[in-house]
Amino acid sequence: MLPGEEGYVYSYTQLTAYATCHYSYFLKYMDEGRFIHEAENAFAQYGSLIHQLIDEWAKHEITKDEMADAYITRYPDTVTASFPRYMKGIAEKMYDAGLNYCENFDEFAGYEVLETEKLYFTDIGGHQFKGIVDMVLFDHANGDLIILDHKSKSLATFKKEQKTIWKQQILYSKFIAESIGEFPTKLAFNLFREGGMMIKQAFDIDEYNRVLEWAANIMDKIEENDLLDLIQTKEKTDTFCKEICGMRTLCPMGQEGRK
Repeated sequence: MLPGEEGYVYSYTQLTAYATCHYSYFLKYMDEGRFIHEAENAFAQYGSLIHQLIDEWAKHEITKDEMADAYITRYPDTVTASFPRYMKGIAEKMYDAGLNYCENFDEFAGYEVLETEKLYFTDIGGHQFKGIVDMVLFDHANGDLIILDHKSKSLATFKKEQKTIWKQQILYSKFIAESIGEFPTKLAFNLFREGGMMIKQAFDIDEYNRVLEWAANIMDKIEENDLLDLIQTKEKTDTFCKEICGMRTLCPMGQEGRK
């Protein structure tokens, strides 16, 4: 099933893939799955492992005291891709940061976990849209309803990307409003690589409406299906092309960057 066909469902990952590189989006979503293998990247694998452990804790499948051992045991079989070669020492730093987070896991003290890793569906601009909300928290001290997303980003990277990084949480606010009848009061990110630093932002209805329009516009553009636009690669090879893009083994920019 291709974008624009009846029953097709978009995700935030698709929107950001299109916004990042049209050709990568084409290979992954528009070329009818003809690519042989989507290349893994270590950052995504690392993030998935921590997400899994937090979710299992929230569902009472493992305890706080079991998280570190589970992390140590699963890491070799989960994080199988290599971290970028030019980032010296990054593999050790990432491993140590994850272990530190698990060893000192604070169980989101002061918050009640209302939901964890829940899949939602909604309509945005006439397009079906889905997303998994990592966690919904309630702060009994001040009554805040919080959407929380777990991120493996460093604080420095988060600050560089903060103009756009909040879009996912803003969009996911629609799920919560439709599910429980009210918008969250706060959006938040759990930077587990930074020891579980929680960065919050107040929900803003005007920004919410702008982000909904942004998402609808991207889905409209995708369905226009301008092939000449979609098969354009990036002008210059960058870190995304070389190390992150799942289509890097099929794209000339990815191949060029790895010479």
